[in-house]
Amino acid sequence: MKQLVNVLTLVGRYILLVKSAFGRPENFKLYWQAFIQQCEEIGLRTFWIVIGISAFLGMVTVVQTAYMITIPVIPKFVIGMVARDSVILELAPTGIACVLSAIVGFRIASEIGYMRLSEQIDAQEIMGINTKAFIILPRILAGMYMIPLLMVVAVVVSLIAGGIAGVSKGILTANEYHFGLLNDFKPFGVTMAFVKIVVFSFLIPSISGFMGYYAKGDELAVTKAATQAVTINCILILIADFIITSIMLNM
Repeated sequence: MKQLVNVLTLVGRYILLVKSAFGRPENFKLYWQAFIQQCEEIGLRTFWIVIGISAFLGMVTVVQTAYMITIPVIPKFVIGMVARDSVILELAPTGIACVLSAIVGFRIASEIGYMRLSEQIDAQEIMGINTKAFIILPRILAGMYMIPLLMVVAVVVSLIAGGIAGVSKGILTANEYHFGLLNDFKPFGVTMAFVKIVVFSFLIPSISGFMGYYAKGDELAVTKAATQAVTINCILILIADFIITSIMLNM
């Protein structure tokens, strides 16, 4: 019972923090500068990591799909179809989101946590600044802007790398893979992937900002809060993934 109360208390504090974070900015110029800085931190500094992971996800997907399809009568272009749907519906949105929750989420939580530890947040509050908005809002908006772009890049890179791996290993021809990517394509899959991406890109910076903002204690406590942010993000991403998939596939 006590654990349930603690969870509900955290949820309530999170909702109130997010509500306060979307308050009216005191200085749009400063908020814009913070937004641009966070776009660089979230997008540019994780770009090559996303590229590398996406490439290997695509290659492994094609190779494993070819390994599982052992019936000779099944045409080779089916490998392209399976790879396309796997990457768009699950691997790119959920897989890359979990990776970004570890990289971006840990950085945001630890960064804000150290601001709390060094009393920077307290000093800003004394100056009358809405710290929830000034510190967390630019990170949320930057996450919701950059993470979907990274997901699009992840999908494209995964499919290209998968095709290169399939062709180079002699699994299928380039024409067969290309035909499989286009055959029976359903735009609804892209819509569902986009909904997932938007939800994930909101959860990662907001949860991480929440954990860092209320971190208390010494440097070890800040590191612990950042680690908890990564764990909570991954759990909520998987839960949200299941809920969104269940709802949208039954519409």
